Amino acid sequence: MKVSKFLNILGLITGLMSANMIEIPSIKIKNNNAIAITIPNFSPSANFKDSTLTVEIPAALIQAGLSEVLRANEGEIKSTEFQKVRLVNMRATLTNRGVRVSGNWRISVRERITKNPLTGNWSHTPWVNEQGNFHQDFNLSVVNGQLRVSTNGRPNVNSSAWYGVIIDEVIHYLEVRKNVKNLLDEQLSRFNGLNLQEMLVKYGANTAANQLGVDQNQVSSFINSNVGGINGNFNSSRLTISLSIPSLQTSSNQPKMILSNKNTSLAINAWDGAQHGTVLRLHKDCNPSNPDCTWTYKNGMFVSDKDPSLAINAWDGAQHGTVLRLHNKCVPSNPDCTWSLR
Repeated sequence: MKVSKFLNILGLITGLMSANMIEIPSIKIKNNNAIAITIPNFSPSANFKDSTLTVEIPAALIQAGLSEVLRANEGEIKSTEFQKVRLVNMRATLTNRGVRVSGNWRISVRERITKNPLTGNWSHTPWVNEQGNFHQDFNLSVVNGQLRVSTNGRPNVNSSAWYGVIIDEVIHYLEVRKNVKNLLDEQLSRFNGLNLQEMLVKYGANTAANQLGVDQNQVSSFINSNVGGINGNFNSSRLTISLSIPSLQTSSNQPKMILSNKNTSLAINAWDGAQHGTVLRLHKDCNPSNPDCTWTYKNGMFVSDKDPSLAINAWDGAQHGTVLRLHNKCVPSNPDCTWSLR
């Protein structure tokens, strides 16, 4: 390649250093409420073993979703009279540390030859086209129940020619890493509209509840109250989300509080103390040491831990708006005294 062509390509760097000539890639970032990755027939596998709940998503499903979004946002990152740079065929693969984004770069350069004295227009040499490939690694971690993306080093540009160094600088300077990182952050924030916490609840709570012998709602409440304990493991075959659940009781007959899923600081309380006819209300100061706040699920009935002769009853019969009270004559054969856990 002639020295003039070398200088022309080198102009990619010097030209970009002028703020008014920089053209940042067009990355379409969705709003925070949008569903990010959408996976057809999404049904992650769940397992509960050694007090740990895990939900696994095959890597192929994540890679396909990310690659589709990357391809939709690839294209020309610079276009001037003398140079054109495009990033194409972008794709994502899971690695043992996170995500690798790969693609191809294409560069076209030309020079001015002569200027037409009548029109003032320049004639140019034919475009000289070169191409190669690159990849950029990103680390994944789970912070407060959210997948977080961070860049891992500079882009790796594969080129057999000397100008591969220049292409590396172009890709780096145009902040492709930053823009792709933001795109990955957005797309990995939710899977089919669910964040990691919601995935564990939807696909794993029932599995854990069956193994522990407790109510599914109790497991769901534990997950929602322990988002900071959610972990992630990444490799080339799957994304595994996990949460340790060591503290739940392993018997459905052991005492427990009945918490509101809307506000887990509220629990059902025998207002003014457990006795026949006591109305049940939500209380914000309940704790497991207060027997007016704890109940044993036995033979389908919720029995008071303060007085086991009392059970929760649909006073005057189960119907819309019925007040729940404690009754001292409840038996398992009375459907107004028994409850199903779902």
